Amino acid sequence: MIFGPGFAQDLFALSEEGWQGPLASSFGLHLVQIEDSTPGRMPALSEIREDVERELLAERREQARQRFLEVVRARYAVEIEMPKTVATPASELQAPSP
Repeated sequence: MIFGPGFAQDLFALSEEGWQGPLASSFGLHLVQIEDSTPGRMPALSEIREDVERELLAERREQARQRFLEVVRARYAVEIEMPKTVATPASELQAPSP
């Protein structure tokens, strides 16, 4: 939550329409104007079925990808060899004289 959990709790506790506040957040104090309030509800599965299926498939794809990467990583050993000599840093180089 951008404004912090305390701000959200205070905001949802307000019941009257119109200007309210000040409410404290991580950004300071705020005046808020409430024009309308609709109570939350649990949607029926038929309303969100496509979203649930899409998220489930995405999660399964990600899990399969992670399993695949684990198998591939187990097959190979990666070694990084550093060069024995280091080139002169650019800050120490001198421009050629004209």
